[in-house]
Amino acid sequence: MTDTLTSRKLLGEHGRNWRHYDEQGDHAPFADQPDPWIAFRTYRAISWLERAEREGADDMDASFIFLWIAFDAAYGSAKSGRRFAMDRFFQEILGADAENTIYTAIWERFSGPVRMLMGNPGLFQPYLDELNGEPSVADWSAEFRRRNRELTFALKHRHRTFATLSNIFDRLYTLRNQLMHGAAKWGSSRNRDSVRDARAIMAFLVPVFLNIMIESRQQLALGEPSYYLQGGGA
Repeated sequence: MTDTLTSRKLLGEHGRNWRHYDEQGDHAPFADQPDPWIAFRTYRAISWLERAEREGADDMDASFIFLWIAFDAAYGSAKSGRRFAMDRFFQEILGADAENTIYTAIWERFSGPVRMLMGNPGLFQPYLDELNGEPSVADWSAEFRRRNRELTFALKHRHRTFATLSNIFDRLYTLRNQLMHGAAKWGSSRNRDSVRDARAIMAFLVPVFLNIMIESRQQLALGEPSYYLQGGGA
């Protein structure tokens, strides 16, 4: 199922749940339809997913960045900080993932790439803070080992998928910052493996997140999305 979750198919499913146009061919505001916040989130995210698909593996940096924007559109909150909004998003999505698609994908398809990402101290923010002379923990290496032990335990237990996602996306967020803030050269050979694995993980998980959001829209409590335009466009 998840291998076929393209932006085109997700957009078609979106259109079956929310009207994109009225009888006159004009845009039908999501704000006037059921579950408008989910409609806005997913509609925006699908557009960025489509842009990421056009890059594919030809430009992994661009593809990863567009996938992250899609993820931002899905989880971002107008009234909560990043950490709280992301944690709430994972809790809600996992609660609605009746088929355990996310856990199965991480364990069966991406356990290797996940371990590679987690073994790279260059994606561990406390290590980078230490290098910058502004340590955020007393001993980054001890914290690094602790977090990796936590991930190893979480990977083996279905009920610990939240901890797994939290750990993974902490490292992905650091990579996102490196790319978005110009801390890495485009196409750099130094981070190719990390970008490759991160893009593959995001390319699978983001469509799964969006599909769950659309299918389980009535049971999700994600709050108001960022830059919600009452009565306006997405």
